[in-house]
Amino acid sequence: MKHKGKISGLLLGNTVAVTEWIALQDVITKLDSRSFYTVFIIYILQMILSYYFGHWYDKRASRSMDTEVGGMASNNFVVDFFEKVAALSERDSHNITVYILSMKEWKELKETVQEKKLEVLVQKLESTIVQTIRKGDVVTRWDENKYVIVAIDNGHEKSTITNRLMKSIESEIENGLLSITLLFGAASYPIEGKTFEELLRKAQNQLYQHRDL
Repeated sequence: MKHKGKISGLLLGNTVAVTEWIALQDVITKLDSRSFYTVFIIYILQMILSYYFGHWYDKRASRSMDTEVGGMASNNFVVDFFEKVAALSERDSHNITVYILSMKEWKELKETVQEKKLEVLVQKLESTIVQTIRKGDVVTRWDENKYVIVAIDNGHEKSTITNRLMKSIESEIENGLLSITLLFGAASYPIEGKTFEELLRKAQNQLYQHRDL
């Protein structure tokens, strides 16, 4: 539930307030209007604090949902991450690169490899990608056979990320007696585009060109 923390916080705050009212009912009924107003203000402050801590819980829960098992981020998180770092990059000289990665033999693997073995292959692929990219970069499984990485670097032409990924992934997968060909595409902000969608489209076009070679 998206607002679980806020709802729980307000319910808890009201429960505490009702308990206090019942316990102090005799005292409260004898208060003059000014004192009663003070008690009412305290109640409002309790509700505000309950809402605040509930909101804090919801934010923490939302962040944990954005990073899935194995370190893969959600698609929405990656898009939001790009927009934030793109705004910050205007203050320095860094580029932001959108990389896309896929397996050339994916269709054949689905047809010839057992489902459980294919799941193991995908898990190895994903864990290796997460371990290979830098801590400041993010990756998501964009669709069935596409992984999108957003990296803060000096542009994909100067970056070593594709070579590092290729070396790490092929080494890990070959240990499982499977041979795969990795395909990459990349486009850098702000040279090749200003929006995530534009850069992703250019990176995908580059990927498709490599696939057709």
